[in-house]
Amino acid sequence: NVESELVKGIDRSTIHFVDIPEAVDRLGRADLDDVVADLLRVDWLDDGLCRSIAERLATVGWVAEIRSVRRTPGASFQVSARYRIPVAMIQYDDNFLLVDGDGVRLPGSYLYSPNWKLIEGVAAPPPDPGRAWPGFDRRAALDLLAILEAEPFHEQITGILVGNVQGRADPSRSHVELVTDRPGGRIRWG
Repeated sequence: NVESELVKGIDRSTIHFVDIPEAVDRLGRADLDDVVADLLRVDWLDDGLCRSIAERLATVGWVAEIRSVRRTPGASFQVSARYRIPVAMIQYDDNFLLVDGDGVRLPGSYLYSPNWKLIEGVAAPPPDPGRAWPGFDRRAALDLLAILEAEPFHEQITGILVGNVQGRADPSRSHVELVTDRPGGRIRWG
């Protein structure tokens, strides 16, 4: 039949992520591929395979929503999804963890990189990947980064210190500090 001719001679299916952002492709592609690797050895014509791929991919912290998984010729699948885009790096103890704009922790632990705005002083421990990081301090930092994004000096801000949010360490000190690209540069806020 026609369907079996489409996959004749193919040992393993492939997945094409049609709308994956560059940052997610670079940082999270291995996570996405790993979670479905065993499914790509299942018979391409299996009726439940698209659903199984969608369910597995939905468990990866990089994925906010699976829009569709379609079977395409050549024993491949086309995945359309909405992804979580990293916007900042939170330092917790000696770990550097990425979060999206909603504060959802993304998979992995990283080395410090100046490519990300660094948030320091978050009180709550990190959640599992794919879960929102709790706490007013994390929310305040990300809200402030979103506001500053439109400002011409945005690139000069390298981080946000939130260890004294709401005066929890010292009510007489500023609650938030912006770290600048100038040596020792700080902007005290609140």
